[in-house]
Amino acid sequence: FETRIKQLEGELRAAVDIRIELQKQVSEATQREANNVQKFETIVVDMRQAVERLERKNNELSAQLSSKDVSNAGSASSVTGHELDELKQRIVFLEEQIVKLEQQLEKAREQLTLEREKARNVQTDLWKKEKELSDAKIDLRIANRENKTSENETAKCKEELKLVNEKIKVRNPNLISLI
Repeated sequence: FETRIKQLEGELRAAVDIRIELQKQVSEATQREANNVQKFETIVVDMRQAVERLERKNNELSAQLSSKDVSNAGSASSVTGHELDELKQRIVFLEEQIVKLEQQLEKAREQLTLEREKARNVQTDLWKKEKELSDAKIDLRIANRENKTSENETAKCKEELKLVNEKIKVRNPNLISLI
């Protein structure tokens, strides 16, 4: 019984260590998830602001193009061919920026999904280890109870043997020397 108790105590200590490690992993995964959510939210805000800026700029450019006569290059208020090319390049550049931001957003979403899945897996592992720990504690209590019962029975048997030896000694003093 003592070896079984020592074995259970060792398993209990190992389960506690595993539980602590899993709790640490859950905490780290939760922190990473929170960081990723924060990054994700920042990217979304930045993206919305960029889209709003692009829409405003696009509206401005559209208004400029529709209100100005390109053929009237001599006047100070009209848009020149060079300015028009610059504006078109700027629009293309800003559209590329939107595409890049959308790609970053998608990557952040994927990363967030992976982190959440990892956190769920670690949480499940933690739950399993806590269950194992609980089972090991129950086994240890049972083994301790059985050990105590065995010790009580052993003590009882020794007491009975002592009484029997005393009775034998009283009835037959020569026989005790043989035992």
